[in-house]
Amino acid sequence: MEHDLPGGGCLALTHFIEDRPSATAGGTIAFEVDDLEDLMRQLKDRGVPFRSDIIHSPVCRMAVCEDSEGDSVMLHQLKPRAWTGAGFST
Repeated sequence: MEHDLPGGGCLALTHFIEDRPSATAGGTIAFEVDDLEDLMRQLKDRGVPFRSDIIHSPVCRMAVCEDSEGDSVMLHQLKPRAWTGAGFST
């Protein structure tokens, strides 16, 4: 489930990630970010553990880190959309 935020960006709740404890907790929260690589670097420098490298989908790039309680948190950055003349494509 995704929600567009009034000031831009997106907040999503998903059960896409089967890692524990998220699999037993029922879901994972996902936040849209402007610069995934930069945020990952900053968080890693602060000791935040990541459960994945960058994962590519047709519409976004994402990575999964842990919050202070060990829950999964997904960070995702939308890929730019290009105008093709017939509409937008990713």
